[in-house]
Order: sequence, then C-alpha cells, then structure tokens
Amino acid sequence: MIKYSELENVFLSQGVEIHEYNIETDEDIDLPYVVYTINSMESFSADGIDFFKTLEISMAFFDETLNFSLQRKIESILENNFTYFDKQVNFDSDARIYTISYQFTVEDDAIN
Repeated sequence: MIKYSELENVFLSQGVEIHEYNIETDEDIDLPYVVYTINSMESFSADGIDFFKTLEISMAFFDETLNFSLQRKIESILENNFTYFDKQVNFDSDARIYTISYQFTVEDDAIN
C-alpha cells in the first residue's frame, strides 16, 4: 500500500505528474492533467490509541482522448504498490473531455 507522504513521488518516479486538487487555481492547464484529493479517513484504534490510519483517495485525469497509455501507467503504479482501485470512465460531450477516475486507499503517515 502506498503511503500518503510518498504519493506524489511514487507517481512522479514513473513519469506521471499528479497535483493535489485546488479549485482556486488560475493557471492554464495542459491536458492530460491528473489531480487527486482525500475523500475520507479511517482509523484503526484501541484503548484510545490510533494504530493505523488510511485515507480514501480520489484521483482523476482529464484528456481529449481515452489516453490508454496513461491509464495503463496509473494502473500499473497502483498494482505494483499493492494498492487496489475502482475505476470509472466518463465523457463530457459539451466540453469534449474524458475523465478517468480512480478510487483507492493509502496509508496515512503524514497527518497527525
């Protein structure tokens, strides 16, 4: 399982640049563009002590095509790090943009 503190580096080391989702960005975005955000946190604890925390991550990339090579890269990175995922593909016909979304869990080692 990928550790949250290593998430961006794990992907970047395989040539996939990912960005934490920020709705307030004003910069121009070149496609394909990959973003991620934390959906929820789950703690495994006993006697008031957190022994293990996980974060549910949503990751999506946007592109004008289905970009099968990027899909394979992302899925390979997740699989090689024993990080299992759910995947969904959507097409926005008005914007003519594909959104390929992944849901997966990482170990929370960065948030105390």
